[in-house]
Amino acid sequence: MQQYRIQIGGPGPGSPRGIVARILFSIAAVAALVAAAFLGAVFFLAALGFFLVGTAVLAARIWWAKRQIEKAIRQRQGKAGAGPGEASRRREDVIEGEYSVVAERERERNTQRDGQDGH
Repeated sequence: MQQYRIQIGGPGPGSPRGIVARILFSIAAVAALVAAAFLGAVFFLAALGFFLVGTAVLAARIWWAKRQIEKAIRQRQGKAGAGPGEASRRREDVIEGEYSVVAERERERNTQRDGQDGH
């Protein structure tokens, strides 16, 4: 049976042999890592820039749409009023209407009925 020995990290066909070659290889590896980090930072900043510009455009569009909606609401309220000054006097938190107190009306009916019965 044949045995094969694998040596990791020792001299072989793909590893640098001398100290000068090892130093040059280390310098090239560090330069490649720095270049990769630089390119990563450039792509990250480009993506961040696109995100910020997109966010600003979206915020401006939402602000513009809200402004247009509020303007349309004000115009509609102005048309609904009878006079030009009435729209400015109306308050949005006031609900106008008529009411009658049911308990007092029932009491009045009962007293009128009791008075007619002769009590």
